[in-house]
Amino acid sequence: MTHYDIDGLNEMPVNRKAEKMLISVGNDPDPSSLYSVQLALWGLDVGQLTMETSVCEFTRAMVAWRPERLMNFLMFDEGAAAYDPPGWETAETPMELALAVLDDIERKMIIHFPWCAGAE
Repeated sequence: MTHYDIDGLNEMPVNRKAEKMLISVGNDPDPSSLYSVQLALWGLDVGQLTMETSVCEFTRAMVAWRPERLMNFLMFDEGAAAYDPPGWETAETPMELALAVLDDIERKMIIHFPWCAGAE
């Protein structure tokens, strides 16, 4: 797996799209954290998306993660070279992309931490 810094991770296509969508809703993307995670948090914060509490808390914590941890969590599938959440390419609105990212985070939480599935 290629090693990236946060700038390299934010250059991935899904994060470039998330950056554009953050700007489209009036948010100033913070280059010190992953743009797709910032968009997911925007989706939660505007109150239109709801997820289990554990997913919300986990996503909020991700803004402080080191790039290596982000890569290990998000990109472990089949030695992935890029973050590629299902549905991101067809997402047409910020809310659709935020939901795709949140769904992917939830799916990967269950894979990484199977004992948490259904705990809420």
